[in-house]
This record gives sequence, C-alpha cells and structure tokens, in this order.
Amino acid sequence: MSIDHASYACRAPSGLDGSDSGSDSGAEASFSIIAPRAYSGGESSEEEEVQSAAPRGVRTPTPPQRAAAELACFARHRLHEAAQLAVSRFDAALLEVDAEEADKLARLDDWMHDKKVRDAERSAQRAEAVAGDRAALADRLDQLHRQKAQVLGAKAEAAAAKAAAAAAAAAAEERAAAEAREAEARRHAEEQAQQAEEGRRAHEEQQAAQAAAAAAAAAQASAQQATSAAAAPQEGGGNNAAASSGRAVVVRVASAAAEAEKRCWAAMATAQDAVKGFLAAEAQKRERRQLDKFVKLNVQQISGTQRQVSSKAQALVQFLGGLAGEQRAYACLQLAATLVSQAEAQVALRHAFAFPLAMVAAAVAAAHADFAPLLLARLYHACPLAVPRYLSLRKGADRAHFFGGMAYRDKAEAGDGAGGPAWESTDEYVGRMQGYIAFYAAFLQAEQPGHPHGLEHAWTFCARLLNHLPANRSTATALDAFLKAAGYRMAAAYGRQFMKLLQVLDSAFMADLSRQADPDAKAVHSRLATYLRSAAWRQEPEGRALPQSDSSSYDRA
Repeated sequence: MSIDHASYACRAPSGLDGSDSGSDSGAEASFSIIAPRAYSGGESSEEEEVQSAAPRGVRTPTPPQRAAAELACFARHRLHEAAQLAVSRFDAALLEVDAEEADKLARLDDWMHDKKVRDAERSAQRAEAVAGDRAALADRLDQLHRQKAQVLGAKAEAAAAKAAAAAAAAAAEERAAAEAREAEARRHAEEQAQQAEEGRRAHEEQQAAQAAAAAAAAAQASAQQATSAAAAPQEGGGNNAAASSGRAVVVRVASAAAEAEKRCWAAMATAQDAVKGFLAAEAQKRERRQLDKFVKLNVQQISGTQRQVSSKAQALVQFLGGLAGEQRAYACLQLAATLVSQAEAQVALRHAFAFPLAMVAAAVAAAHADFAPLLLARLYHACPLAVPRYLSLRKGADRAHFFGGMAYRDKAEAGDGAGGPAWESTDEYVGRMQGYIAFYAAFLQAEQPGHPHGLEHAWTFCARLLNHLPANRSTATALDAFLKAAGYRMAAAYGRQFMKLLQVLDSAFMADLSRQADPDAKAVHSRLATYLRSAAWRQEPEGRALPQSDSSSYDRA
C-alpha cells in the first residue's frame, strides 16, 4: 500500500539556509516537508503537484519578495552613496582646515622672520652706538693722558730746575764751607803759633780759663736741674708734687727734652683755657656728648687693616677740619686723651695694635699741626719715660713724691678715698708703661707725609735715655719695648749709626743694669741681651705690615 505524502512549505530566515547570497539575497529560502498522503486531507491540487515537482529544498521567491529584495538593495545602495557623500564632505572640511592651518603657520613664519630681521637691526644699531661711545671715551681718555703727560713733564722740568738750583746752592755752600775750613785752619795755626810764642804766660791763662769753664759748667748744670724740675707737667696731683719738691727728688732729663716737654704742656694749657667756657656751659652738654661719642667710636673701631686705618683716619681728619674754636679744641683734647687711653688699655695687652693706632694718630697730626703737641703732652703725663724723664729719690725723702712724679697709679682714687695713697705695684706699672712706649715708638716711625714728629725723634729718644737716665728696671723696660717696636725701622734708616747706638747700649747701659741689686732687673737684662745676640732688629715687628683688608674687620685688637 502506497503512502501518499502531502507536502508543506516552511520558510526559514535568510542566512540560515546555507545557500550563497546573490542578487536575491533578500528573498527567504524555502524548505519542503512532505507529509504522508493519509494526512494530507484528500487529493492535491494542481499547484501542489507543480510544487511537488520542483526540486526539493528550494523555493522560488514570489514577486512581492523579489520587489522587497530589490527595494532593500536600492535602500542599501542609497545609504552607501549617502555615506560616501558624507565622507567626501568630511574630507573636504579636513582639507580646508589643513589649508587654514598651513596658511596661519606660513604667516607666523613670516612674522618670526620679520621679527628676527628687526631684532638683528636693533642689535646692530646698539652695537654701533656702544662702539661710538667707546670710541668717544677712548678719545677722551687719550686727551686726559696727554694733558697729564704735559703736566708731569712740566713738573719734571720744574723739579729738574729746582734740583739744579739746589745742586748749585749746595756747591756754593760747599765752597763756602771749604773756605771757612781753610780760614779756620789758618786761624788755628796762627793761634797755635801765638800760644807757642807766649810760653808760660799762655799756659797760666789757659789754666785760669779752664777754672772759669768748670765754674760755668757747674752753674749750667744747676740751671738745667732747676729747668727740668720746672718743666714737670702741671696737670695731676702726683706730677705737681714732684715738681714742687725739688729737694726731695732729682729729675733726670736732658735739657732739650725738658724744653720740648715744656712746649707741649704750654700748648695743652692753651687748649684747656680755650675750652673752659665750653665745658662750663650747661646748654652745650649735648654737643659735648656728641663730640665724645664720635671720637671714642672711631678710635675704638680701629683695627689692623689698611682699609680700616685709612677709613678712620680720614673720618677723624675731616671731623676736626669741620670744627672751629672751642669745639675744635675740645675735640682735639678728647682725641688725644682717647688715643693715649687706648695705648694703655689695648697696646699694653697686645703690642701689635700700637701700629694701626699710631698710624691713625700720625695721619691726624700731619693734617692738623696743633694736634701733635696735645697728644705728646697727654702721653708725657701718662708716661714720663716717654720724655724720657726719671725721678730719683734723695735719702730720707717721701716715696709718694717718686710715685706721683713717675705717674704710678693711685688705687685709692678708684675707691672711697679713705686712707692714704695705695700705689700700684711695679709689675703693673712697667706693664702699662710698655703699652705707652710701644705706641710712642710706632707713632714716631709712621710713614705719613707731613708727620710733625717723625723717625728722627726715635734716635733722639734712645740717645737721651742712654745718656741721661739711670739703668734700672723701669728705664730698661722702656728701652726694650721701644727697640722691639722701632728697632727694625731705625736699623733700616740709620744703618751703621744704629749699630753704634747698640754698642753703647751693650757696653755701658747693660753693664750698669747688671750691677743692679733688683732681682727683677735681671729679667729685662736677659730680654735686652737676647735682643742684641739674636739681632732681632732685622725682623719686622708684628703688626707693622698691615693687610689690605680682613674678613674679621670687627675683630678689635
């Protein structure tokens, strides 16, 4: 029994039929499922027969399906064209943007190039202006150099003419001196011949003349002693006691030194008289304080550098130059007192500080001639050994006369004043005197143009001390401090003459010092002997050569 199969069409979605997509890809694929004819419901129609005759698994699309597929294909084609058109417009917009940016970059490059050109032109103009200025400056400097050369040439010619005139004058003086020597020799020969002819009568007259000369010398010595006692400083109670008690003490001082000291004290008295009204005026108390403050501040700020010494010296010189009358006299007195006080306080502790302090003092003394006598008077009052002057006690005399006259410090004056004087020890005294003497030695050798109290006074000081003062601990200490500060400069200036002075020191003064009973005198004798044996004058003393500047400018000595 045959079984008729009924066929049923069942369409599957596109893409699931496994067939290749073509122009009709939008049409749906069809599958045929054949059912048994018993379930077909009767005979099949003609159409079913036709369909059953078609290939199994393939279904021909209907016209609507084909139309839908064509419509979908057309839509996709239009969408593709629209997308291509949008992409073309976007590419065109990008090209326009790129073109605008390229144009802007080109304009920026042109602007930068123009700016570089302008900058180069301005730089060239500035360089040309600088070159012009330099050329003008060079011309001006050349003119100044030529003018200076002309001035120097004129000065050189004047100096040569002056030297020629001096040489001519020296030659004339030499000829006159030679003629005078010849005349003196002739006169001396005539006198000798006359004395030889006179015989015994001339011999008797000569003896009488010698007796008269001895009497005159004795009278002159007495006059010198009286003059020395009268020349003692008239300021301070101790010095007055020494001066008024000529019978109690013997003043050892050269007559020329006493006269020089007397002139300094006269200048001091004149200055003190000039400031009496200024000191008494209560309304000028503030001005006095300002003067004191300026002087003390500048002196206390002196340090061991050339820059600081020059600065403080210039400040003090200008300061005194801007004052007049009693204000100037007061400032000079205060400056002298402050410098001497610094010599006691600072130089006694460190002798190297004597040189910068003395350089400032010498600069002020060279600029203001009336200042040097005031400074020396203050120094002589504080240190009589700087004159040099020494007091010797007579037998049975009061020792207060000696202590006061030699400027020993009375410690009782610093207390309540109860009781008698309490003099400082000799160790303290000679320590202070060393500071004064070192400052004095540095002051004498200061190389300052117009110095009114220069190196020649150093030679005079040593000669007067060796010739007129006794050899003891105090005088030897002063000489030791002086030579250690000034010996180097004196050796360079006087050469062999300085060696002769040292020979006198070694042969006479040292011998007298060694015979002293004072055990403390042996220590200073040893120091002087070491100075002579080691030729210490050949070494420059510490502090004399000042550096230009120092990082520790505020490190006070």
